Amino acid sequence: MLHINSPHCYYICLYKKLEKEYLSLPSFLWFLKVIYQYFFIIIHFDIYVN
Repeated sequence: MLHINSPHCYYICLYKKLEKEYLSLPSFLWFLKVIYQYFFIIIHFDIYVN
C-alpha cells in the first residue's frame, strides 16, 4: 500500500484529478493538450541533451 503522504501517491492523485478534467473536455482539445505536453517534454529533453 502507498502512504498518503508519499510523493508517489500525490502524483497519482494529481493525475486522476487531471484525467477527470481532461475527460470533461471535448476530445479535440484533449488531443491538443496531449500533443502540446509531448512537444514541451521533447523540447526540454533536447535542451538537456545539447
